[in-house]
Order: sequence, then structure tokens, then C-alpha cells
Amino acid sequence: MNAAPTAEVWFLTGSQGLYGPETLAQV
Repeated sequence: MNAAPTAEVWFLTGSQGLYGPETLAQV
């Protein structure tokens, strides 16, 4: 596991798998 430099990276990568495009659209 590589430590993400910012939470933004996790959000872009993790949100797609955990939540989906709907979460990305809210931002």
C-alpha cells in the first residue's frame, strides 16, 4: 500500500470503488 500524498487521491480512486460516480458528481 502506497501512502497517498493527499486525501484527494484516495477520493478519486477509492470513491469510485466504494461509492460510485454519484459521489464524484456531488463534488
